[in-house]
Amino acid sequence: MKNKKRIWEIPWGYKESIAIVLGIVLVGFLLQATIGKFDFYLLSYPFNLYFEILSFAFIVLSVYLKRKAFFIWFTSLSFSVSIIGAITFLSIIMGLTKQVPIVDRSNIFTLLGFNQMTSSWEFILIYFFLLLSLGCTIAKRKPRLTKQYFAFLLNHLGLWMILFFAGLGYPNLNRYVMYVEIGETQWRVYDKDSKVVELPIAIQLNNFTIEEYIPKLTVIDKKTGEVLPKDKPIYFQIDTNSKEEFSFNGYKIKLKEYIHNAVRSSDTSYKEVPMKASCPAAFVEIRNNNKVQSHWISAGNKMQSPMFMDIDSNLALVMTP
Repeated sequence: MKNKKRIWEIPWGYKESIAIVLGIVLVGFLLQATIGKFDFYLLSYPFNLYFEILSFAFIVLSVYLKRKAFFIWFTSLSFSVSIIGAITFLSIIMGLTKQVPIVDRSNIFTLLGFNQMTSSWEFILIYFFLLLSLGCTIAKRKPRLTKQYFAFLLNHLGLWMILFFAGLGYPNLNRYVMYVEIGETQWRVYDKDSKVVELPIAIQLNNFTIEEYIPKLTVIDKKTGEVLPKDKPIYFQIDTNSKEEFSFNGYKIKLKEYIHNAVRSSDTSYKEVPMKASCPAAFVEIRNNNKVQSHWISAGNKMQSPMFMDIDSNLALVMTP
C-alpha cells in the first residue's frame, strides 16, 4: 500500500503553497498593524533600480537552479494558483471597500489596510512574490522556435512587464497643483509640500466649463440630521421632465418647480438669476391624506443659506448639495 505524503514533505504541493501564502498575508497584516502602510517612495530612483537588479539576479539564478526543490515549487502550478488566489481575494476586498487617501486606523478594517489596499503590506508582499514567481516561470521555459512558445512568451512576459514596471514606476510619478484663470498663462505649480515649482512648459487656459448634476431630495431626522431610513437611506432624484411623485411613509412628495440657478427673492421664495452666487432650488408639494403643504427648499451654498421643509415634528425634506 502506498504511503500517504505528509505535509512539508518534498515535493511541496497545494497544502504547503496555501500555508506559505497565508503566512505571507499574515506577515503583511502584522506589518500593516504595527508600522502602517507601505511607503512607495522608498522605491523611488535609484532604489527602484537596485530592486530591479536584485529581481533580475534572482530570476537568472532560478534558471541555473531550476532543478532544485525550492525553484521547482516556486514555479509550480500549486504556488501560482495559491498566490493568484490571494491577490484575487485582496482585490475583491478592495472592490467592496471604500478606498480613501487618509484613514484613522480606528477599527480592524482600517488597521489592516483594507481602505488603502494597494499600499498595504499584505498586498505589496503578495504582489512581489507574484512578480518573482511569474518571472522565474518565464525564464525556466526552454526557448523554441514554435508558435506555442511565442504565444506563451507574449502572454506571460507581457503580463509580467505590465505588473513589474507599473509598480516600480509609481514612486517616480510627481503630482502638482496648478492654479490658472481663464485667459491667463501659467507655468508655476505647487508640489505636495506646497512649494512652488517652475515647469519647462506653460499652459494657457482659453475656456473652462463644468457640468453640475441636478441634486436629489431626501428625508432626514430633524434631531440627528440622519438620512432616513437609517438602515437604507433613500434619495429621490429630481427629474425636471417627468416631475414624478415620490412616496415616503405615507407622504406623497411632488416636484412643482425647479430652478437650477436660483437666488432667494424673499424669506420663502426663489427666482432664477444666472450668477456665481446662485444655487439649485425646488418648489415641492407634500400631501398626507387631505393635508397639503408646499414650500421652497434649497441646498444653499457659501453665499446662500440652505432651506428645508418641515414634514412633521420629527421629519424634514431637504436637498442634497
